[in-house]
Amino acid sequence: MTAETGVFHNEAKLLDLKGDVSVFHDGGTEMHTASARVDLAAGAASGDEPVDAQGPSGTIVSEGFRLYDRGARIVFTGKAHLRLNHAELKP
Repeated sequence: MTAETGVFHNEAKLLDLKGDVSVFHDGGTEMHTASARVDLAAGAASGDEPVDAQGPSGTIVSEGFRLYDRGARIVFTGKAHLRLNHAELKP
């Protein structure tokens, strides 16, 4: 993760990121948004501002996101637009 600024809440193990937030996952997924809250203890993150993401399967733009299980599961919230890469869908 990268951001212009961040505030770490030590006791709660929370990290608040603001300004050009980028989230990268080993599986090739990359997300960009204006702000995010990271729960380090739970391995979760969330944001309620527009987000755009891309990965091996395609791209998505939505109004927010919820990331669970250290990135194994990502839920895009609000209105969303998904574009799948046809080549990645073939068995």
